[in-house]
Amino acid sequence: MNRRIILTIFLLTLISSFLLGSEYYVEDMVLHVPQISKHVDSDLYSSDYLFQKSTPQERLSIYYPTLAFLSYYLPLPSYVTIFLLHRIYLFFYLLLLFVWAMHFANNYFTALLFCLFVLVRFHIGGAAITTVEVDLLPRAIGTVFSLTGLWVRNKPKNAYIFFLLSFIFHPLSGLFGIILYGVWLSNKKLSNLNFVFRNTLYLTLVLFVVLVSAWNLPQISNSWLSIIRLRNSYAFADLWSSRAWINLLILLLPGLIYLLILNNEKIRKTFISLVVLSVVVSLTNVFFVVVHPTKLVIQLQLLRIWFYPALVSIFCAAILLDKFTIKFKWLRVIIVFLLIGLIYSRNSANSAGSANWKEMTVWVKSNTLHNCVFLTPFYNKGFRLLSERSIIGEYKDGALSFYSEEFANQWFTRLLDLNDIQSKTDEMISKLQKKYEFNYLVEKENPQRKFSQVYKNSEFVIYQLSACEKL
Repeated sequence: MNRRIILTIFLLTLISSFLLGSEYYVEDMVLHVPQISKHVDSDLYSSDYLFQKSTPQERLSIYYPTLAFLSYYLPLPSYVTIFLLHRIYLFFYLLLLFVWAMHFANNYFTALLFCLFVLVRFHIGGAAITTVEVDLLPRAIGTVFSLTGLWVRNKPKNAYIFFLLSFIFHPLSGLFGIILYGVWLSNKKLSNLNFVFRNTLYLTLVLFVVLVSAWNLPQISNSWLSIIRLRNSYAFADLWSSRAWINLLILLLPGLIYLLILNNEKIRKTFISLVVLSVVVSLTNVFFVVVHPTKLVIQLQLLRIWFYPALVSIFCAAILLDKFTIKFKWLRVIIVFLLIGLIYSRNSANSAGSANWKEMTVWVKSNTLHNCVFLTPFYNKGFRLLSERSIIGEYKDGALSFYSEEFANQWFTRLLDLNDIQSKTDEMISKLQKKYEFNYLVEKENPQRKFSQVYKNSEFVIYQLSACEKL
């Protein structure tokens, strides 16, 4: 690997550090960071329902203990550690994409365009994933290890080590990597026609075996299923919006165009293989998620397999642009700057919540005891992360409903009870306080409240309803 590629990826990583936004305070990290903090300090979140039951990801993944270990021993604030680790992820992710592009096209400009397209952060249908992660999620680490395993696919022992690493950080990413490796092994010596026939036959047989063996897996209860369908619709093909399906088709369009007008056998076989694989996996998903709902298959969120054909299709778009602009160097420069502008415009909003929200949580962290419990607006995100205090619940918690029926029911009860606390009377709040035993109420200013006010800024007010017991 030459220095030019390393320097290019370093510069792309550096540029993307400024261009990519962050969802650290409002999306999945509001669930992950408290888990990491809990591993560092077991006294945190002692009364938070989120920590009463461990999830399969927590039991199977080394993501939390690994990041907790690094956060504890590195002389940096935990958010700085996570930020730097995310940049390391970006570097290796872009490096892998670049060398894969060079392997297939042997063209520097195509590889550069491919990485820039990926950084635009396209949504993959309705699967609630994008072409690049703006935070250090478990699936980000798992994807890098799976792509590395596929890169060293000619050395099976090394490949399996990387797939294992992928699995123990994010089981689904490891599973996808092993499936892709199996498809590659079964088709690497075949011509195009035989490849398509055998690939389709192979995957159809796999689907048949899966259908037969999974028929007797435990089905999910109707009440649990209804909660998951309400909160986590991205796992259900029948709940994807028409816009989501159109977005997926648009993402796959460059690959389909490539099949019609260009003839690189390696790229054609790869794209066809991934599309056929994704269709078969999606049919499996539809059967065991919609027709015959099965707990394990729902939890696997198999529709995210479309990430891989989408990546190859985006790569095909880069090849097509390279072919059509080869005589117009000035146009290539314009395209690069347009892509950089597009990356910035799509990702520049750093979703950290309002300044008033953050200011209020900083006060909570500095002025209340660790074991205090807060009732916060249900649809606001990140209070638990920013304040390091227990809460009664928030909408984002429902993402974990996949893994426990008991937790799903608890979350749904909270959804019904805590919806629009701003409109509830003092009497209704007092009844909730007896039920959930919280010490503080956080909401926007409400002149009708008679509770004891302990904090106020221009947007939020905190009322104390009971004292926290000193540990």
